[in-house]
Amino acid sequence: MGASVTAAWITPLILCVWMLMYSTISAPEDYKASQYGTKSILPPAVLLLVKLATRVGPIGLLTFAVFSLWRHPKRDPVLKRLSLLIVFGFYGFASVMWSADRGISLKQIISFGILIALAYGVAILWRSDADSRRLLTHLSICLWVMAVMLLIVHFAIPGVGALTKKSSGIFHSTGASAASGLGILLITGLRLLWKSEYSRWWPVIIAIHVGVLLVAGNRLSVAITGLVLVGLVACYCHRGWLAACVFSISLLGTTYLLVDTRMEGVHFAADSLGMFAKQGQSKKELSSLSGREEMWTKMWDSYLDSPIIGHGYFVTSKNGRIYIWYEWGNWTAHNFWLQALTTTGAVGLSLLMSGLFWIAIGMARGRKRIAESGRSVVMIFALTAWYFGWGFLNSSFIGPLSPESVVFAIILGIATAIAAGERFSVPASKQQSSASESTENQTWRLTP
Repeated sequence: MGASVTAAWITPLILCVWMLMYSTISAPEDYKASQYGTKSILPPAVLLLVKLATRVGPIGLLTFAVFSLWRHPKRDPVLKRLSLLIVFGFYGFASVMWSADRGISLKQIISFGILIALAYGVAILWRSDADSRRLLTHLSICLWVMAVMLLIVHFAIPGVGALTKKSSGIFHSTGASAASGLGILLITGLRLLWKSEYSRWWPVIIAIHVGVLLVAGNRLSVAITGLVLVGLVACYCHRGWLAACVFSISLLGTTYLLVDTRMEGVHFAADSLGMFAKQGQSKKELSSLSGREEMWTKMWDSYLDSPIIGHGYFVTSKNGRIYIWYEWGNWTAHNFWLQALTTTGAVGLSLLMSGLFWIAIGMARGRKRIAESGRSVVMIFALTAWYFGWGFLNSSFIGPLSPESVVFAIILGIATAIAAGERFSVPASKQQSSASESTENQTWRLTP
């Protein structure tokens, strides 16, 4: 029960990834349709059926996979590393009992359970950096296709609310910005670390994702993605190319200063950047982080109503509705830590963070495994940094099911596999493939 099982289940696992990526497209909410005139891109009944199929399908496949792989040799070490997150999942199911909106809690904890099952499947089947490359390539393709579709829909059918904040319909600008930010980091990692054939298209792919970021106008995604991207390029870009880029920038800067002595272009660029950063908001609004100060104050007060066990998974108030920003609703906390505290209490946050740290500790203990899986470790570290920054103003992977949640599940699965420390012997054909890949990418290194 080794390589043959792995080969048999990789394709269904990838199919689950594709279905989950596109299961978040839905019809606009009623108040948005009435207030902004947002239209549904397809009849709501059709979208509901698509959403149902893209949720039920992965649930069925992952459930069958878990039972089929139950006697797998890697089961015990993988379950050991995922144990605290699994306990957190069961705690989320238990919280449905005291939730003010049991329907929402049940639906959202099922979504979280899907992510854990997906991570378990990845952890069982993952064997080497080659598997990481395959999984990350599919994630990158998914995100790129989504970005292309959203840009087309935004300009061709503006009435359906793609990449807009207020009248969002099929996909909110925040979710699209997160997806494109991750898309940029994935294709960059595939190019710098693996030099895969697919990554040769990186200029086109990055250009599409940058287009989504500019249209969506999410400042945090641009900032966090830019910082992590600079770190990846600085550490792992070929030194010759890096030196050439620095020289070119210096030459262009010197030439520009000679041509534009009054620096009018710089002032224009600064004004344009300032307009993008402000997005029509006042200094007061910017200082309050676009109203999140009010949001966090009320969420903290709501957390104090039930500080130990929370209000129920994904429900942020004792009544199921809270009045913020002149609207009643089950608002998310727009902050990862506060979302976990408010919905699952101190107990839930402790389980969640302990589970993540338990996997991180397992990775840190295996120096040999880190050396053998260096590319994967670098991507885990880079994307962890992105999620940490993104979670400051967003609920991240404990929010609604979204592309960023699916990417997190895959990364969690790879990290768990490395932390578990169990590996299969690689077939001879795969060893030859890995050897040729190592020769082709001999300039790559784990440390800068």
